[in-house]
Amino acid sequence: MFNRTELNDIYFPLCEKAENIKTRLQDEGLDANIGWYNNHAHDNGDGSYEPDCFPIPVVEAKGLLDVEIDFEGMSVTSKLSRQSALDFEYDLLEGFSFEVYGAEDYLGNLYHPERGIIDLLNSISASFESEIVFGFDLGSKWTDSKLLRLVEILKENGFYY
Repeated sequence: MFNRTELNDIYFPLCEKAENIKTRLQDEGLDANIGWYNNHAHDNGDGSYEPDCFPIPVVEAKGLLDVEIDFEGMSVTSKLSRQSALDFEYDLLEGFSFEVYGAEDYLGNLYHPERGIIDLLNSISASFESEIVFGFDLGSKWTDSKLLRLVEILKENGFYY
């Protein structure tokens, strides 16, 4: 069993990152706040997803995106309407690792990098989804500049959350 000091030692870095990200997003003029949520799903390595029971901080930039901060890295979630996802210029996301899935069928991936953008567009066209969710994996070595570049791309291209 963990004692209070051990738990604080484990969670302090997450709290610190969340506060820093919240401040950076507010500096960009976004209405940002922090919440703590459990049951985030992670890829277990065999292509399926498992929920984690423990809470992690999520920085919400209202109306635009969520930044999920966990012990192994950071991810950003946002979405587009189906038509906007079909019209989006995916070249803008060069250098970003991301997955795409439906808002309804959130465990069914519509995109894997090895399959390419044409396959993604075909998957979106064939899906019943009205909203398409994008999950960006910024990893453990993310930088403020990479996060802010992604935020700008999302803002300029009609993403929302």
